Amino acid sequence: MAVSPTSVILSTGGSTPVIDAADRANSDEARAWELFEASRPRLDGAAPAERDCLDCGEPIPSERLQAVPLTRRCQPCAGEVERR
Repeated sequence: MAVSPTSVILSTGGSTPVIDAADRANSDEARAWELFEASRPRLDGAAPAERDCLDCGEPIPSERLQAVPLTRRCQPCAGEVERR
């Protein structure tokens, strides 16, 4: 009897969530839309604050912007996203 990838994922059990390819694709798509929305000008004509964190809204420190020029998150929020 052949074992399908789905049966392997479903049979792992335990309290650790299993992330499959569909979950990863969904997460990637959500992140792409988040970045797209953040890059668009707001409807009221005001440009989004490009130096403010997408998640917490606090200013991104200049040291971080020098190290990672195109970052859209402060260090704590970026770390949280990486852990997801």
